[in-house]
Amino acid sequence: MEKSRTLRVTGVGSAMAEQNMTRLTITLKDSCATYNEAITTITESSQLLRETLMNEQCGFAHEDIKTISFDIRRLEKRYDKTLTGEATRPTFLLHLTLFIC
Repeated sequence: MEKSRTLRVTGVGSAMAEQNMTRLTITLKDSCATYNEAITTITESSQLLRETLMNEQCGFAHEDIKTISFDIRRLEKRYDKTLTGEATRPTFLLHLTLFIC
């Protein structure tokens, strides 16, 4: 026959510490008609986002902001058979992800 064991714990506690790290992931997505337009758009958007994050109000340092993903994909031509039947221009999808810590 097994003996029954009881463990009782009572108490009150709290812990506090200043935050010393923030992790933030930001993804920019867009689409453009040409590859050159896609490169220009993603470059300008990335630069504006970095400047915003490093301004006085946000206060992140340049070395704290890392690019972890950069992708431009071309969607193949699609056909609009209901209107003109002609091929539309290809579309380039942009995807940029920044990690801040």
